[in-house]
Amino acid sequence: MFPFRERTGHVFLMNIGYGGPQDRRQAETVIKAFCSLTDPNARMIVNSQVNFPGRIDDPRIEYRLQNFPEPKDCYADGDIYLSPTAYDGYGRPVLEAMACGLPCLTTDADPMNLFQHDHDFLVEPSGFERMTESWIEDTIYNRVSIEDVKKKMEWLLTIDTAKYSERARKQAEVQSWESAEPDYKAIWLQTLEELCSA
Repeated sequence: MFPFRERTGHVFLMNIGYGGPQDRRQAETVIKAFCSLTDPNARMIVNSQVNFPGRIDDPRIEYRLQNFPEPKDCYADGDIYLSPTAYDGYGRPVLEAMACGLPCLTTDADPMNLFQHDHDFLVEPSGFERMTESWIEDTIYNRVSIEDVKKKMEWLLTIDTAKYSERARKQAEVQSWESAEPDYKAIWLQTLEELCSA
């Protein structure tokens, strides 16, 4: 479902989706961090389905407002995936991007760090909040700082992307449905069957 393509450049990619409460993708922080980079050749693509939280006009940023026909299309462009998410119920975009060959910068917090095992690609939360919505109870909101994200992005502009692209795919393969122990896919299917027959 998520075909591998070796990435060789340094174009950042961020998918905001629908954003979620309180900008859980932390797009505003990422955009500000990117705009503070001094490299005139740095590039970033920001994909969104509804709006662009914290949009700053910078000729190095391409904003795309679109829906994707296939999940894999979210990761078609760009070389390095940015996902310093504040919280995520499952954290799947990190694993999907890695399966497509994108090295992924994400937050050092559950569940995002369960998929990204390379500490160099983890951003330490700089603060925590408890968030309560009608559909979320007492969720930890992991804020990241603009300065930390900027430092990581500066480093990412210097890496051998192809090497990390291969590593990302291997990490994703180890954590795929087919490789998982126990067999989570079978457990999910059995659970769904039981729910449907109840």
